[in-house]
Amino acid sequence: MLKLLKAGLPSELIVTKIRSSITHFDVTMDDLMKLSSSGVPAEIMQAMIDPKAKTAHEAVATNDSISICKKWKKVSTHKNGVLVEQSDYELIIQYHEDGTWHTSFTNFKTNKSSNFGGTYEFSDDRQSITTYPERGESSTSEIVKLTNTELETKSSHKGEEYITLLISIDE
Repeated sequence: MLKLLKAGLPSELIVTKIRSSITHFDVTMDDLMKLSSSGVPAEIMQAMIDPKAKTAHEAVATNDSISICKKWKKVSTHKNGVLVEQSDYELIIQYHEDGTWHTSFTNFKTNKSSNFGGTYEFSDDRQSITTYPERGESSTSEIVKLTNTELETKSSHKGEEYITLLISIDE
């Protein structure tokens, strides 16, 4: 993938090639983090994981049902286009069908954990999600991609843009 990207091929062409070929990529969580750190777009990684999956925009365009009611593990966050290293902690987010969410956060340096949650709702066009924490202010994120294995969101806070990639860890 890196050679194709470095050669200047557009992401859409690479995804189309993956989807139209008989391929099997054995992609581990470490592989995904390395690909993300190397600048491989999420849509290419998604096609490597599940070539037949649709992006959130494709699913909405075809009226497919999309859901985030599962457990997700944060893989990476880009702040203003720069990867923010996350090796010191783990963040698991679980969205429930009843419109509630729960997060568990573990800091490996301090060996401390915390839990929090609240409620969430999709926009009518299912292109964004707003979370309402039990404490603090609500926040709305654009859904860049939502498939059965990947959730990528874009949000901004205090003038800075954040792109967050989460991978499903449901069994």
